[in-house]
Amino acid sequence: MGRSLKNIIAGLSPRERRLVAVMGLLFVVFIIFLIVFVFNSKVSELEEDSERLTEALRLVDEKADAYLEAEAQKEALIQNATNKPTPLSTIVDKAAKKVEIDTPDTKELPDLRHGTQWLEHAVELSLRDVDILKLTLFMEEIEENRRRFPIAISKLEINKRKRAANHTYQVRMTVSTYEQVVGESSEKTKMGRKGAGRK
Repeated sequence: MGRSLKNIIAGLSPRERRLVAVMGLLFVVFIIFLIVFVFNSKVSELEEDSERLTEALRLVDEKADAYLEAEAQKEALIQNATNKPTPLSTIVDKAAKKVEIDTPDTKELPDLRHGTQWLEHAVELSLRDVDILKLTLFMEEIEENRRRFPIAISKLEINKRKRAANHTYQVRMTVSTYEQVVGESSEKTKMGRKGAGRK
């Protein structure tokens, strides 16, 4: 076949030979261009993958401390959930004395079971003639206990006293603690609080 190709080229005129040579050169240039293009594409893909990996590693490094802190908080919450709550009367008396307000009138509410693992203890408080600053401090003292066990102010009503010159308020609130329990509830535990003041 090589001899036939040589015979064909030998039979061409000088002008036709130049045209064949140019076409051959263009074909070689095209092949080289194609190889370079494919190579550059692969290199670009590798660079992009490398950049994505670098960015992912940077984000992991940035979020590592936050993740560890969140995990520590999660573990603390789990640990707190297993702690038996302090009696609410003790918490209320201690908070009232610390912020120097009269001990609130209290009404203990029936326990309320949430699912099969949680038992809510609650007490309803009534405060008279309390200013907003001491009320805020009192609530902060109550919720400060959440570092040791789950506790929350689950209901709050604030009414300004009429004709009061010193801007005091009448306050009703419900404070709840949550205890993790196992097994069925006792006879004293109720599934609801109808008629007990909880709405």
